[in-house]
Amino acid sequence: MPIEGIDLDNVTLSSATGVECIDATRIRMRNIHILPEKGPVFRIDNGTDILIEKARFPEGAEVFLKLEGEKTAGIRITDTTGSKAKKEIEFGKGASARAISK
Repeated sequence: MPIEGIDLDNVTLSSATGVECIDATRIRMRNIHILPEKGPVFRIDNGTDILIEKARFPEGAEVFLKLEGEKTAGIRITDTTGSKAKKEIEFGKGASARAISK
């Protein structure tokens, strides 16, 4: 069963791994500060209609955004740059650059 309709605003998360959205839709993350110990800052697997806005994370993170799954689509990133990570975006398991909309 997919997870849907979650809003995270003005949140700081410290975790072993970053935020994972698996089979999720209508997720909004605004002004969010992610402090992962390892792995990607955000990992989306078969997620749709997901907004990442004003996200902050430590410089040198392994990957800013990892997209997986053929159903992944409608990923929007605003007021955020992933360039502080070693790799900005990584695609795997059927995901493509078309999944990101601007």
